[in-house]
Parts: sequence; C-alpha cells; structure tokens
Amino acid sequence: MAAFVALGTLLLYVATLAPTTQFWDTSEYIAAAKVLGIPHPPGNPLFTLLAHTFGMIPWSASYAVRINLFAAVTSAVAAGCWFLIGERFLRDIVPATWPRRLAALAGAMCAATAFTVWNQSVVNE
Repeated sequence: MAAFVALGTLLLYVATLAPTTQFWDTSEYIAAAKVLGIPHPPGNPLFTLLAHTFGMIPWSASYAVRINLFAAVTSAVAAGCWFLIGERFLRDIVPATWPRRLAALAGAMCAATAFTVWNQSVVNE
C-alpha cells in the first residue's frame, strides 16, 4: 500500500511540476547537477551526484524538468515512507488493519500536501 501512496503522491506532484527553473537556488542546483559542479556551501554533493545521474535519463527534453522530476520522485518516496512509519506506529494503538492504514494514509497525505513540502517537491530546491 505504501507504493500506492508514493505513486499517488508522485502523480499529484507531476501534475503540478514546475516547467523550468524557479526562484531562489533552483537554477544554481540545476547547473551544478548538469556539470557536476559545487553549488554554494555546503555544496550538497549527494544531491548533485544523484540529480546528475537522474538527469541523464531522457524523461523530458528539458534538463530542468528532469531535475524537478527528481525532486518529485524523492518526495513521493518519502510520502510512502511516512505511510509505513505511521502504519507501524499505530499498530499498538489501532489493532484493526484498515482503520490503521486509513489513518496512516491520511497522515502521509497531510504531510505530502503541506504547503512547504508540496512547494519544494515540484522544484529541485
């Protein structure tokens, strides 16, 4: 079920994905990922390496969209993880399976659609 949560969240993020670079540091991170450069300190080397690798997959003609899609995918995976954490946390509190899963789903979706999370999940910030 966590995979469905992640997939549903990803569909939501893709529907609202930024078509190009956005405000603040997104342009810098896109450029750093493209050339394996170092953005401003602390540099985020793991992001740069993973985004560079993800950016080589031709999902879109625009490199910026590919990197924004990377942010959407990783955030959607995080939503699936939140579902798993919520479901595990509620096992002792809610013994029935479906109410527990629905509560975990509600928690994961509330977290995934919170303003700041959603805003940062559709750009590469």
